[in-house]
Formats: sequence, C-alpha cells, structure tokens
Amino acid sequence: MDPKIELYNLIHEDIGSGQTEDDKEKDQYQWVSIAVERVINNDWQNRTVIFNYDLPRWVYKNRKWVITWRTARIQCQYPRDYIGTKYCYYTPKKNEDVEFSHKLRAAKAQVTKWQNAITISKEIYKQELFPDAVENDVVFKKYESKLEMAKFKLEQLILSKDV
Repeated sequence: MDPKIELYNLIHEDIGSGQTEDDKEKDQYQWVSIAVERVINNDWQNRTVIFNYDLPRWVYKNRKWVITWRTARIQCQYPRDYIGTKYCYYTPKKNEDVEFSHKLRAAKAQVTKWQNAITISKEIYKQELFPDAVENDVVFKKYESKLEMAKFKLEQLILSKDV
C-alpha cells in the first residue's frame, strides 16, 4: 500500500475529522504540500526551504493554525528576511497507474513509429518510376506487419487495464 495512504488512514483513525463519509471518500486522495521558505536579503534567487509539510487536504483544513504558527515562529527567528509559504495541491498516483501509463505511452509510440515508417516509404516510392510497386516491396510489407503487431499489443494492453 502507498505510504501516503497509510499515513492518511493512521491520521484519520487517531484524530478524526468531523467529516461525513462522502466527504472522506472524496478527500481521501487529495493532498497538499506546504513549504515554508526563507528569502535571504531580498534576493529571490536565494530561497531556502526551512520546513515542508505533506498532508491530506482535510488535515490542512482543520489544522491551518499549525502552518500559521510555524511561519510566525520562523519569522521571529529571522526578522530581517522574508518568510513565505507555498501551497501545492495534488492527487498522488498509485504506482500501478504510473506503470500502466508508461506502458501505454511506449505502445502508442511504437504504433506511431511504424505509421511514420510506412508514410515515408510511400513518399519515397512516389518519387520513383513505379509508385504502385510499394505494395509488393518486402520492406513495406515488413513495416505493415510490425504496425499490425504494435496495434495488437496496444489493444491487448488497453483490454488488460479494463479487466
């Protein structure tokens, strides 16, 4: 199981959120990454992240005061520097989804590769003396068989995800 989901479940059981079941299911995979940054001597190129939170969004909604307190405490430590917070909302992907998207992208790339090879070989034969001979060429037939194989693999991959 994903460690972020385990953390969510652990926090959810211990703290309790006061949300309904529908809200819990909706917010289950919504997270927020919060970074408290320090800008030294107004040099915006020289930023350092002092503290970083990675929380479920419902925890952030219920505990905003923690972020405000942390920012104020750091501002007291560095009174001459600018202290700011960055918020990044995201939905973490499961490893299975990432692996499938990589496989799908690779399969689509193979189909495109062989379609482009066929198009280029047709263009070459159009410039020659016998443009109709492209259908009988051994290389062209090889490209077509490779294209059919790539399309078959793509279809199999899509069907395996649906199951």
